[in-house]
Amino acid sequence: MRVLHLQMRKAYGARKMWRLLARTGLSCGRHLVARLRRLARIVALRRRRYVRTVQVRQQDVVPIPNRLNQQFAVSAKNRVWAGDLTFVPTRTGWLTVVVLLDLYSHRVVGWAMKSAANVVGGRGGMVDGLAASTSCPRARAP
Repeated sequence: MRVLHLQMRKAYGARKMWRLLARTGLSCGRHLVARLRRLARIVALRRRRYVRTVQVRQQDVVPIPNRLNQQFAVSAKNRVWAGDLTFVPTRTGWLTVVVLLDLYSHRVVGWAMKSAANVVGGRGGMVDGLAASTSCPRARAP
């Protein structure tokens, strides 16, 4: 049992060890395996919890001005747009989806998807490109 414990990189507990022993042809009870492990002081290693090592420094983050000021009632079409982005996990990595909405008509003005990290901010960001590619002249990025 100690050899199997080392072969399985100390990851198996009593139940998995019992099933492994049954597959190899040694039939015994699950509680016997648990008791023998306790007597031999064989303990499975537990997975470590993810610890964040790099912290985002708040003084480096420039706050974006709140130009809308919670006034969501708009008088005309294509005056105020709101946007949101989300990260979607896929089999090949993270996919970023950005959507722009017209607050007057509550319709999607434009959307884009990208797998790269450059989504917002700076020249060539995904949000700037989406705003520049829409049909409304007010959408042009500065």
